[in-house]
Amino acid sequence: MDRYPSLVEYRRAISKPSVAFAHHEFLAQGKILSDDRGIPEMSSGGFVCVARIQSDEENLWVLRMFTNPQTHLKERYTAVNELLPKNWLLEAYFIEDGIRLDSFEETVPMVVMRFAKGPTLRKFLFDACVRSDTRLVKKLHQSFSTMRNEIKLSGLVHGDLSPDNLIVTNDNEIQIKLIDYDNCWHPSCGQLTSNVGESALQIPRKSLIMDSSYDDFSFALYNAVLNLLAIEPKWGTNDDLYEQQLIVSQVDLANSGTSAIMSRIKSLFPISYNEILDLYTTCA
Repeated sequence: MDRYPSLVEYRRAISKPSVAFAHHEFLAQGKILSDDRGIPEMSSGGFVCVARIQSDEENLWVLRMFTNPQTHLKERYTAVNELLPKNWLLEAYFIEDGIRLDSFEETVPMVVMRFAKGPTLRKFLFDACVRSDTRLVKKLHQSFSTMRNEIKLSGLVHGDLSPDNLIVTNDNEIQIKLIDYDNCWHPSCGQLTSNVGESALQIPRKSLIMDSSYDDFSFALYNAVLNLLAIEPKWGTNDDLYEQQLIVSQVDLANSGTSAIMSRIKSLFPISYNEILDLYTTCA
């Protein structure tokens, strides 16, 4: 494929799902969620455009449509589906002949993922900290720890654990669900390289080849930060600090000796502090 569609081209195509998805009956008969003017509601970031489609009264799906090529999506999503059912995973399918656009001779690949209802971990945690609800932060940490242990046991690596890729459901109890599997890895995938760049949770690495340790730094950072916020929620009341990270920034990590938040983590949780720095210096 010489080029991938733009957001405008995708929006034009999905406004007529019976045409765009004529070869996929459950989508062709669906209804794209649109604004009051009938224009499909879409968001975009990095290399993906996102929309939602109601395939029937009970099933709401997310469409992930790509504006740049991504590597080994079929292998990644196949590995995820082979692990289902898991409380922290959603149904998600890579569809090679995904969407038909007027301006393209070939169909364009896409991902269809079941919609997860609830706030992102970023919003959930920020709101809890603003209210100084340390009890809720502790419950979130317990749920996160359970999920982390199950993920490690399954062999799956998510590869991009930003707080916007974690959805918090809070019906009878707090549960966390992973979304966006474009950078996942599992031993069944063989040797794959990462699709994502760097943030505080996705540190620069000596090698982009993925393995079972790929999420370890992110898990360690989450553990320390959630422990801190369960005691001192004031650290989590600046929403700007959640942008593609989790309170702690790349600057904090690179200057841990002078960083206020890293110094506080060191004071309260020295073992977690040392684990973060060990992983940071080993991987970076």
